[in-house]
Order: sequence, then C-alpha cells, then structure tokens
Amino acid sequence: MAEVWFKPSETERAEPVTKDNPLPVEEMGLGKYWAPLTGAAEAITVAATSIGLSETRYRGLIGEPGMAGRAIANLETAQIRYYWDGTVPTATAGHVAEAGDELIIEGLEALEKFRAIRTGGVSATLNVTYEKRRAL
Repeated sequence: MAEVWFKPSETERAEPVTKDNPLPVEEMGLGKYWAPLTGAAEAITVAATSIGLSETRYRGLIGEPGMAGRAIANLETAQIRYYWDGTVPTATAGHVAEAGDELIIEGLEALEKFRAIRTGGVSATLNVTYEKRRAL
C-alpha cells in the first residue's frame, strides 16, 4: 500500500495524509487544469554549449494571454545534464537525464533559469510543450 504525504509549504514539515489529516484539496487548485499554449511547442538541440528554453515560446504568445506555468519535455537521442536554478551545467556537472526521460519544469523562474548541455559527443533533442493553468 502506498502512503501519501502533504507538505503545505517550504517551511512546514510534510505530514502523512490520513482520515484525521485529510488532503487539503482547496489548496491544490482544483477547478483548473494544465493545457498546452497554442504555438508554444519547440524542439531544442542540446549540444556542447549549454542552452536554455526559448523565452518567446513561454512569454507573450500571440493570441495567448498570460505566460506558461510549466514545460513538459521529452529527451531524445542522447544523455544531458541540466539545472533549473540558473547554474550552468557542464558535461560532468548537473542533474542527469537519459534519452527517453520526461522532464517537468514548473514555474516561471525555473523556465527562465533552465539550462542543459549534452554529456558526450552526440547532441540530444529536447521536445518541449509549454502549458498554463486554465479554469474548467
């Protein structure tokens, strides 16, 4: 049996969800869902120089008021290393993602600061779709 834990904020301690400590669904943003931004998908080649996400894809899209809240990215071809906090990855430093992995990058700050680089001699492709919250 799986156990579910809830952490209300960065400063609070995670607690198990139980009958006496139910999940606070009001805080989970129910009534909204993630939807792709029109025209906001892209394929990024991750090569020997670190690269970020395309700002023009997640900000100020024509016909799409607002900005993306997250990116869903599938990695093809080769291994990469990445950070989403502004640190520049190298071929030997950063979180590792393998071909076939899916990355979910949430929040405008993480989208702005995301950087990736290939780890070997073969470039990778990161297929990215940007999404934002929409009301039901």
